[in-house]
Amino acid sequence: MFKKPFKTSGSNVVKKSVKRNLVNTLKKKYPNLSDEEWSELIPAKGAELTITKVQGSHTVIYSLDGQPFFFDADNRGELYPTVYAMWKAPRLAETIIVQPNVFTFLERGADLFLPGVLTPTGGMKWEKGAPRSVTLLQYGLPLAVGEVIVDDQYVAQNGMKGKGVRIVHHYKDKLWEMGNRSHPQNQKGWKLGQAWAGYEEHYATHGLTVGEEGESTSGPAAGEEEEGGDAGTSGGDGAQDKGKEE
Repeated sequence: MFKKPFKTSGSNVVKKSVKRNLVNTLKKKYPNLSDEEWSELIPAKGAELTITKVQGSHTVIYSLDGQPFFFDADNRGELYPTVYAMWKAPRLAETIIVQPNVFTFLERGADLFLPGVLTPTGGMKWEKGAPRSVTLLQYGLPLAVGEVIVDDQYVAQNGMKGKGVRIVHHYKDKLWEMGNRSHPQNQKGWKLGQAWAGYEEHYATHGLTVGEEGESTSGPAAGEEEEGGDAGTSGGDGAQDKGKEE
């Protein structure tokens, strides 16, 4: 969605009441965090919240002390976190774990296709319209944010085929560039202390191990392209380049 450069029409500091209403709206949409965690993510005092409009669209961006934290793609209340917000609060949105080389496709503007998704022991739920973060098997922090476009019934009938998540923002896109351009590798939680729960069998399949200090000992760095380019070891590509940019 933010693949191309965009212009903004200026930023305005919001009133405390607007900030409070925004947080209450976010709490309903993202109930995973406690009140204390929300206070750490968006402090009631001492942090300036601004709203910025993107020219030529209905998109608005909410920034905290100049760092983009949330955005509303159509100004209809469909709020999504940026990777900056997710790095501060990784539990904000449920995370989809994907095959090690899928991000190569996502950063080109692709949506996430189901063959690239790794399924945990016991399966996973697909809720159409739900916001989800996306990360790679070997890392501990999200690299993309999107909206689920399938449900459990679709997956039961069709299997892990077709497009599963519409990616609305990812690390290294133009919205990320609007911030301080920090990298996940420098954030707390990037290195895994242990394998993702329920995904243990996938590490051996993909030749990955988690080191004693929490660092995966093999696999590409985030955003680094591998030769070959197939997003997935079986079942086809896990992401597909979009024919038309949004």
